[in-house]
Amino acid sequence: MRNPLLTVLPSLLVLAAAGATTAREWRVDPAGAAAPATIQAAVDAAADGDLILLADGVFTGPGNRDVDLRGKALTLRSAAGDAERCVIDCRDGDGATAHRGFLFVSGEGPQTLLAALTIRDGRAPGQGIPDGLGGAVLCAASSPRLQDLVVEGGRAGLGGGVGCLDARPTLVRCLIRDSTAEHGGGVMCLGSDAVFEGCALQANTAESGGGLGVRACRPQLRDCILAGNLGTYGGGLAVTGGAVARLEDCLLVGNVAILGGGLHAADAEARLAGCTLVAGSAGAGGGVFCESKGAVVLERTIVGFSVQGEGVYCREGGRAELSCCLVFANGDGDWVGPLAAQRDAAGNLWTNPLFVDPQRGDFTLRADSPCLAGAGGCGRIGAP
Repeated sequence: MRNPLLTVLPSLLVLAAAGATTAREWRVDPAGAAAPATIQAAVDAAADGDLILLADGVFTGPGNRDVDLRGKALTLRSAAGDAERCVIDCRDGDGATAHRGFLFVSGEGPQTLLAALTIRDGRAPGQGIPDGLGGAVLCAASSPRLQDLVVEGGRAGLGGGVGCLDARPTLVRCLIRDSTAEHGGGVMCLGSDAVFEGCALQANTAESGGGLGVRACRPQLRDCILAGNLGTYGGGLAVTGGAVARLEDCLLVGNVAILGGGLHAADAEARLAGCTLVAGSAGAGGGVFCESKGAVVLERTIVGFSVQGEGVYCREGGRAELSCCLVFANGDGDWVGPLAAQRDAAGNLWTNPLFVDPQRGDFTLRADSPCLAGAGGCGRIGAP
């Protein structure tokens, strides 16, 4: 009996060929000398799978800011692959009107890639959500991939650099710096299970979450750096509203706050594994502060050398659980208060971690560090 598939196969092949498309490449110049004249014009002309390449230079003006990806599965990146050579300047002529760099608000998925650009001086156009969310980049109900970006000088009510609402973006090797917001100076995640891989959040400022603000979501950070951020609550990171933030192999250094130089948790949970929190400063909790049903679970983590504040401090229903952790040389005490009973339990240590060169900002571990000895079967303690 003849296989019926052989009868329909030729027709299927014809239909597949008829529906096949070839990805196109679009090039945009900052001067707009040739079509498409602007980034938005290229996006509007492109189809799923296309590649948009931006030439070196500074892109300004209408069509080169507030760029809406229209839900398309595109790759949009600098032609040179170098963020420093390709800049999106979001300012207008007199600086009176707010403009973002890019908007992902039409269900973009992980096949939408924005890469190797600098986005400078983005401003959210209004107040509240979503108008006041995301100074440079807004991700709402979308899941794009943001890679090798530099976001700097952003301003917003929420998320000075990047704002995420009910979204799941993936940020890879992005640098977000010198941005300001009321909450989430660098990035704000609202109901957004964002993933951060190899990113750096530096010198950002907010009332809560100088580097990163997290509310009602479950973000993940791997191999990231939060450095020199400033906040009233959580200089590096603030976790609130039932969120659960997970950090692995991350370095939090030199963050400053009133409560929780590195991290503040309230009515939420933060779980850190293989991280290092150093040189923070706060009125309480130079490394970590938890309160109001906030819980912090630290595993194989170093909390040390806070300029001011205890290494870890909890009050008003806050809870901290440490195992295989080292807490040492914090300005206002190490294993103090509720933490005292944990000092000699669960593989915890109270000794110098022996960093390679902390004076020069090298917080990797020396070959003779006790954190490499695997005391108590813990394995490596601290960030790699």
